Amino acid sequence: MAKYWLIKVYGIVQGVNFRYNTKERADKLGLRGTVKNLGDGSVEICISGSDESIKNLINWLKSSPNSCKVSKVIVDKLENDKNIYNDFKIVF
Repeated sequence: MAKYWLIKVYGIVQGVNFRYNTKERADKLGLRGTVKNLGDGSVEICISGSDESIKNLINWLKSSPNSCKVSKVIVDKLENDKNIYNDFKIVF
């Protein structure tokens, strides 16, 4: 059974290329999953991969990369997800 992490990122994270930058970082770290904008202005990331790579991504998110301004990052571990990810995708 695959383990997934669900991350919600709040702040100025929409309209600033946040999803594209997150995908680029996730690809470099060898992570699989998705990133998408939510209606409340936050961004949701569902990922799987090594704990070390995921923690690296979380630290990067908290650093308010590029032109975004992250105010809060919430992380939950999930036992499984109905989706199986082969790569990292932006969901529109």
